[in-house]
Amino acid sequence: MNLKHIGGNFDDLLQEKGVLGEVDALANKRLLVLRLNTLMENQGMDRQQLAKKAGVSESSLACLLDKNRLNLCLLTLGKVTTALGTMFSIGLEPQQSSNRQ
Repeated sequence: MNLKHIGGNFDDLLQEKGVLGEVDALANKRLLVLRLNTLMENQGMDRQQLAKKAGVSESSLACLLDKNRLNLCLLTLGKVTTALGTMFSIGLEPQQSSNRQ
């Protein structure tokens, strides 16, 4: 039994396994979908109405709102967030490691 990661940083384990980027992207996509669905619900808007208001196809919106599809079109995201009365921003932050002080 390998006890190397007992008490260690989970991100370090994911990085070692080579899946940190994918796991992080999936978590962020799921959070984005949750926020968009909440905005839609608060505004009483269904997918068809939002697609029409945003000027995007229903299939493009369905792809954007699929929590398991990592690819997304920033143009579609921009149109959808504008239609919901919000805006999105993209940020980059340095990776944190348990090895840093």
